[in-house]
Amino acid sequence: PTDAGRLHYYQGFHDVASVILLNLGPSRPELASAILRRLARHHLRDALREDFSLLAAFLDRSFPALLRAFDEPVHDFLMHCELGSTSVLGWVLTWCAHDAADSGVCSRAFDAFIAGHPTLPVYVAVAAVVHPRNRARLFATECCPAMIHVAVSGLIAGVRSNWAEDEADGNGEGDDKARDGTATATTTSFQELIDDAVSFMRNVPPRSLPALVQWYAQVTGGVPAPSSVGAAVPPDPSPRNRRGGDRRSRKGKSRLSRSAQSS
Repeated sequence: PTDAGRLHYYQGFHDVASVILLNLGPSRPELASAILRRLARHHLRDALREDFSLLAAFLDRSFPALLRAFDEPVHDFLMHCELGSTSVLGWVLTWCAHDAADSGVCSRAFDAFIAGHPTLPVYVAVAAVVHPRNRARLFATECCPAMIHVAVSGLIAGVRSNWAEDEADGNGEGDDKARDGTATATTTSFQELIDDAVSFMRNVPPRSLPALVQWYAQVTGGVPAPSSVGAAVPPDPSPRNRRGGDRRSRKGKSRLSRSAQSS
């Protein structure tokens, strides 16, 4: 069936396409196009509607609820500073491709998000905000909406990929090392965020998000979530039922790269 009229381009979808093309190489445009069509119909379907209203409603309710569930002090501080979910919207729309400064982060993010449940990017956003290094930076930021927005939206830019170290030592102990092998106490690896996000997802699986949002509205005195929030949680499009977001070993190659090699 044709997608004409059903799917609407948004600013940032080209970031998704560029990462896929970068991983597959210029000689695989048909495969890249097939992957993009699959993502557009499933993982990114709510972003490709006529507007972001459904996606924004989902983020407005699920993101702060998940924040409170896993780090109440951070949640309270950010809500007091009037943080809006628009600060992490770009991460969800582009799978971090627009904000990440490390191309390895983009590849690792896409590998996890393609393999994982469509809501995994939201859990990764929560993991990025509550990570010990990042939460310390946020608490040190002036509590005003503009400053907090800049601080939160810039967190992904400071994340680095640690694939090179993992594959070099064979045991995944490179999380706190830079690419030259030096220790970096201020650097967060994207694998840390994935690990935390998968742990969060196991504790509060996507099917439980509507109930969590209702609980959050009760404890905070907010507006109860409409039924559309439950509908906004997309089903896992994969043929098997996943509990976590990413079951692939950290030491393997990107799924995108392996698809290119096997096609």
